[in-house]
Amino acid sequence: MRFLNEKSIPYKILMSLGELGSDYAYFALHPNQRINNRTRAQAIGKLKKQGLLAEYKKGGERYLKITEKGKIEIVRAKLKVKTAESWDKKWRIVIFDIPEATRKDRNFLRRQLKWLGFLELQKSVWVFPYEIKDELREFIKLCKIELRGDIRFLTVERIEEDSDLRGQFGLK
Repeated sequence: MRFLNEKSIPYKILMSLGELGSDYAYFALHPNQRINNRTRAQAIGKLKKQGLLAEYKKGGERYLKITEKGKIEIVRAKLKVKTAESWDKKWRIVIFDIPEATRKDRNFLRRQLKWLGFLELQKSVWVFPYEIKDELREFIKLCKIELRGDIRFLTVERIEEDSDLRGQFGLK
């Protein structure tokens, strides 16, 4: 799946709907997002075509429903925003032991961790400098991955000789 450009109007619409905290929303945008009706309709059409939004009518009004795929996109965006936070000098480590029988899910998890910006220390040990445990769990749940095995989240105060990690994350 290709992800929405963070500066695009469809992205802004999806995130605005996601901020409302509901699956359903009237065509609502933040007041500072002034766009004309044609541009909005095109953006919503693109979101519906990508399967991120669905439209329904109730009482003569048109509403949007954020689909499961749309919820995943919103969680991914939230996870990406975490990297803009200041680093608290702690490392977050995800370790997992997922059986060979569910290799597809294991590989999916690895791809998502890489996409989110985690660095692979070993095949089942990944490191990240920001707290995203809750968002990552929500993401896994939304993807409906039935990970058979064990996933652990560690917060580590110090990793010896971590200058290479800090360099890769652009941290001081």
